[in-house]
Amino acid sequence: MVEGRVLRVLRAVALGLGGLASAGAAGCASELDGGDRPEPPPAHHRPPAVDPAAVAGDGPGATFAVARLFLGDTDRGGSFSAQAWRDYGYDLDGIVSDGTGALECQPHGGAPPSSVHLDGDGGIDNAFGKSLLPVLLGTVPTVSADNDASLQAGELTFLFDIGAIGAQPSYHDLPTRYYRGGPLGSAPLWDGTDEWPVLQESLLDPTDITASAVVFPHAYVTGHIWVSGEPRTLEVALMVAGVPLRLTVERAVVTMEVASDLGEATNGILAGVLDPAMLAERLWALRGYVSPSLCFGGDHVSEAEQLLSISDILKDGTQDPHRTCDALSIGLGFTARAVEVGPILPPQVPLPDPCAP
Repeated sequence: MVEGRVLRVLRAVALGLGGLASAGAAGCASELDGGDRPEPPPAHHRPPAVDPAAVAGDGPGATFAVARLFLGDTDRGGSFSAQAWRDYGYDLDGIVSDGTGALECQPHGGAPPSSVHLDGDGGIDNAFGKSLLPVLLGTVPTVSADNDASLQAGELTFLFDIGAIGAQPSYHDLPTRYYRGGPLGSAPLWDGTDEWPVLQESLLDPTDITASAVVFPHAYVTGHIWVSGEPRTLEVALMVAGVPLRLTVERAVVTMEVASDLGEATNGILAGVLDPAMLAERLWALRGYVSPSLCFGGDHVSEAEQLLSISDILKDGTQDPHRTCDALSIGLGFTARAVEVGPILPPQVPLPDPCAP
């Protein structure tokens, strides 16, 4: 069963453990894929298309900062649900996977398709929420609460600076800059006046706030839902064991429902794919923060092999039954509030390595 492989991955980096083995993971009869559920919504859950009646941007524009993240263990009301991951993400590959594996890439290392290829509602691809998040929660049960606390303390966020958006329900071509927000210095007011600093690492030119390294040039709005448009690669950070775990999300697509007064955005979704090798290296770097005793033995190369065993998709976001899966899908939910873009922060000081001799 897949949970054994997942547990070995994060044991090697001090995140796998304890009593989670008995909790089960995808592929086993457990709380993650069992229990009575209503019939899923129509297949192929994807962002709305451009509205043919959309107009050009005619508003003042707005910047939204993520105010809350939903990792996949709670619904949007904050109630725990082992099935919540099924509602976060998008159908990236165009296949509603049912566990048979007939149309999908071959699981790495001989893992059974039933443990890897089981989608959320409407074909949502989210191996992170289905297979990896339960393991993180087994070691750090407060990981979701910790991320919420970090956002509410103003320690970090992610910013979407949408040009020329206004009150109309549909727009075409609204260029949008994406930034990683650094420490605000105080708890945010969330009233539109917060001037959120931007990490210099988010910019191509460290002196030019308009030179965002990630731009969605053809973002649009359909029925008040902002859609990022063509997939991009962006970085988010999750707090794990008190330190940020950087996730580089490739082929990222982002959506959120923007209020007509531009004060907030709800029902946000960030979906894409993760490179197992990169993820393993970053998980490995956290081991000393969890426990110094885990600084000895193992390496991130073997961890990457284990993460490959729960990979469910190809790096280009497609499926091919003649190829081996080499990436993990991910889906996160979020809400956001209006803010102002603040100053550019100096380069971040790298965290010390607790395992360094």
